[in-house]
Amino acid sequence: MIRSVGAFILVAFPFFTFSQEITEANYLALDVKIWTTLEQEGVRVQKLLELYPEQQDSLLNIYEQANQLAEEKNRAAAIKFASVPSGLQRLFMRRLVIPKDTLRSIYNSLPQEMQQSKYGQSMLMHLNENQLGFGDVFFDFEAVNDIGEKTRLSDVKSENILLLYGGMYCMRETGRDFIKKIYNQTTRDNLQIIIYFNTTSDLEQLKAKKKEYPFDYFYVSDFLGDHSPVKIIYGTQATPTSFWINKERIVSLRSDSLPIVELTKLVENLK
Repeated sequence: MIRSVGAFILVAFPFFTFSQEITEANYLALDVKIWTTLEQEGVRVQKLLELYPEQQDSLLNIYEQANQLAEEKNRAAAIKFASVPSGLQRLFMRRLVIPKDTLRSIYNSLPQEMQQSKYGQSMLMHLNENQLGFGDVFFDFEAVNDIGEKTRLSDVKSENILLLYGGMYCMRETGRDFIKKIYNQTTRDNLQIIIYFNTTSDLEQLKAKKKEYPFDYFYVSDFLGDHSPVKIIYGTQATPTSFWINKERIVSLRSDSLPIVELTKLVENLK
């Protein structure tokens, strides 16, 4: 199916009826189809950008619409195939954009073995906990730092904490330079930066991350990956997700990115 967008054509996704038998293999095949279609559209748009650079806005809009279609299909497939392992995992990854009443209904309909699986139990924690947002009291958690010591968030004595859920790679050099700048502009009495890495590995991987990004911030993890209470209670999926926790230990900023403008203002207020 195609339709015109300006002078170009938007290639819509094939019509997925989700009529397949609910099996792991069928879900995985459908998932590949969704993302392969998006990748092909990305290649097509890139070629058009090279031919028609003056039409950049229109072409990027075409790709954004294709990306939105992929996300819709992704979410619908996860809901339909929630009773198979990969479908439930994908549903957990999309949990923040699906209403909890919908998720609870899906969870209640799952076979007992799926409810008791790791992703089933993590989904239940998501359903039973309130995810932290602006104005909420921080969630204290225990983790291991990059030298192998157990530590708690409440052990941090700085008046303010910038907690970053991963994202050192995703924020690119610009973001890393910004974090380094505000670290150097402040003292550890008024600001501590903590990078939580969402990994299921071990201390050696955490050390490798510190070596890859050799800054003086605290690098921590509980090595529970998707099943960490940090991920579930702080309501994170995107990396980085940023939390500014003030001296009253209230979340006074939350963002699914690195909000440079807002963080700059917070740091300026410390001076």
